[in-house]
Amino acid sequence: MATITKFLKGAMTRPVKHIGAHLMQAENVLDFGADGNDVLASDVVQAIILPEQAVVTKVTLEVTTAEGSAVTCDVGDTDDVDGWEPAFDLNAASVLTKSTGSYDVNGKRYNSADRTIDLVPSADLDTCKVWVAAEYYVRELF
Repeated sequence: MATITKFLKGAMTRPVKHIGAHLMQAENVLDFGADGNDVLASDVVQAIILPEQAVVTKVTLEVTTAEGSAVTCDVGDTDDVDGWEPAFDLNAASVLTKSTGSYDVNGKRYNSADRTIDLVPSADLDTCKVWVAAEYYVRELF
């Protein structure tokens, strides 16, 4: 199992968008079909990096290109691999709009250096394309 960080760098990471006065959204497109972007089963794909003290209220995924074979992914972080969503289907054009993992009820605060939203596939990925977004606010500690 490897940790894949290459999706956090370069042109694939999109800028933060402000929603209203305080809610923000970070998003990224993970193109596993691009040359050199193959991912093996159980690799940890870091999809989004969050600012320190971010409180994530929602994670959304949209599969724009299906994998072509049976595969799911857990969506979470280093504390809980499926804290946002267990077994999201990557072999169908689908959208995750409401998380069912343990973080969904109250969201999650990211205090430490480990501040990434991660995907862990159940099988190798070499075709699918996934849009990932996290809505969050930053609470300053006094």
